[in-house]
Amino acid sequence: MTLAPNNAHVHVTDAATATLTRTRPHVAIVAFGPTADRVSLFRDDPDWEIWGMNDGHRHVLYQGDVLRADRWFELHEMHAQDESDWRWLGSCPVPVYVPPHAYPDPRIPHAVRYPIERIEATYAAALQPFWACSFSYMIALALAEGFETIGLFGFEFGSPREWIVERANVLFWAGLAAGRGVTLVVPPESTLFRHPYRYGIEYDPEAVWTDRRVAGLLHTWMAPLTPRARG
Repeated sequence: MTLAPNNAHVHVTDAATATLTRTRPHVAIVAFGPTADRVSLFRDDPDWEIWGMNDGHRHVLYQGDVLRADRWFELHEMHAQDESDWRWLGSCPVPVYVPPHAYPDPRIPHAVRYPIERIEATYAAALQPFWACSFSYMIALALAEGFETIGLFGFEFGSPREWIVERANVLFWAGLAAGRGVTLVVPPESTLFRHPYRYGIEYDPEAVWTDRRVAGLLHTWMAPLTPRARG
């Protein structure tokens, strides 16, 4: 595996405290939904860092084994990793943020301890942070580090947990970032911020759209529970 020419080459000076040198003003965070591949639009832009997570390296590899990612995040307990995960963590050539109790780990040469205490202290005076998905840790870190722009790619949620729990958590941190003056970038076809009608003011079309959206989600979620699906 080789690093892309425009990788940021983030220099970590102290992995135990996640102390590093950052030079770029914008960061793209890559999830797993249909718009994740749109991050390729920033592959050659020297002003952007790209952050990946878990087993999502397929979205940031190109030409076979060229990696355009600057930091990686694996914030699950280590017993949740399978053999494929360990191969990636052992070979990943960029800083890999891991849970505090998982640092250090000789199996992850570029491990960085996620600075959860510092991040929570940053926001404690104004609100109670909550953590329901890996994306929230990534957005919170980007916000704490002072990035001017945060791009969210592949944030199209599907499963009940993703839609009910994780999406709400992402919207919480994205709203906090926007409220603090950070520019948010999402692909135009993303459903993350999509609600095409104004509640109340556009009463009828909003009600119809929402009812159809909820019905579609319920149909998708319940389909695996039907006797035909189980059989």
